[in-house]
Amino acid sequence: MEPLTIKHKGQAITKRITGAIFIVLGSYMLIYNSESHEITDWVLYLLIIIFGLSNFTPYSGSDTTRLVPGDDDLKIRWRNRAFWKHIRHDEVEKIVLGKPYILVYRKGKKPLRLDIDFLEKEQRSQVSDFFLEYAGQKNLVIEKHGLNQ
Repeated sequence: MEPLTIKHKGQAITKRITGAIFIVLGSYMLIYNSESHEITDWVLYLLIIIFGLSNFTPYSGSDTTRLVPGDDDLKIRWRNRAFWKHIRHDEVEKIVLGKPYILVYRKGKKPLRLDIDFLEKEQRSQVSDFFLEYAGQKNLVIEKHGLNQ
């Protein structure tokens, strides 16, 4: 089974514009308020610039959604989550495919909710097809709510 990667172009553009604004703002404040020799001001200006630069890195919130199946687990990196979520297939009770979300019920843990409202129709169907295929390969229970069945 192949990994699924979905790119979010609108979010990437927004992050880069926001980063550029913070870099310009921090640089402007650093240059034109340089007569103030307070260390806290300098630190604040540099932190604003660093925050702007962090919007250009892939680790400041994801521009992509990735679903990577493994032999024993499923690695998920969803939009705006900095860290991967590892789900072992033997701890999954069931997967619920709904129109605005996907719920992965796990034994002894709270369900993992993956919102798919922000995805385009084609991308939603790719994610649903991925989970259908994954559940079929791992013999997991899958329910469909609000989908054309």
